[in-house]
Amino acid sequence: MSITEFASLELKHPHTLSSPPPHFISLLQRLSAEQSAHSGYPLLFFTEAEHPLPLHLISGWTDVPAHDAWIASAQNQQLLIDFADFIEIKGLMHLDINFDTLPVKDRGILCEKYRQSEVAKDNRTAKAEELVEAGWTTWARNLEPSAEDVMVRFKAFAETKTLQVLESGGKEVHVLMRFM
Repeated sequence: MSITEFASLELKHPHTLSSPPPHFISLLQRLSAEQSAHSGYPLLFFTEAEHPLPLHLISGWTDVPAHDAWIASAQNQQLLIDFADFIEIKGLMHLDINFDTLPVKDRGILCEKYRQSEVAKDNRTAKAEELVEAGWTTWARNLEPSAEDVMVRFKAFAETKTLQVLESGGKEVHVLMRFM
């Protein structure tokens, strides 16, 4: 069973995804091609519906050591240098989701982060205006030992036009839309 990488990046000021820096899209395409060749899984890019700076990467790996080997590789280190003026890495999670089960053709994902203790005492989801049915839902545990209390719920949607967060209930909630 594979695992799923969920990385959060943020564009550095003054850059935005609506006005990307020169060669940024070609760098993303290069990252996608090189990482996918290394991992054997596609690299998916997502933006946030309500915020212009974050960019999220979702991909599969055979296991955490395989991703760690890619991170340390000269090829990836060069990509990090090439992206250094444009992005800052805000977070990385390895999730116990079999990447092969992800609905990669869906356009949007509602991502909710919880502590396991919050899930145990309050299993309510963030209230979202969902005028279309979620085609896929799953809970995942963060595989990082330092964050093993973190749980993530993904809900995938074929359409994102009508999906917006009305109330998060104090949870970290992101409405992600496919980019590229």
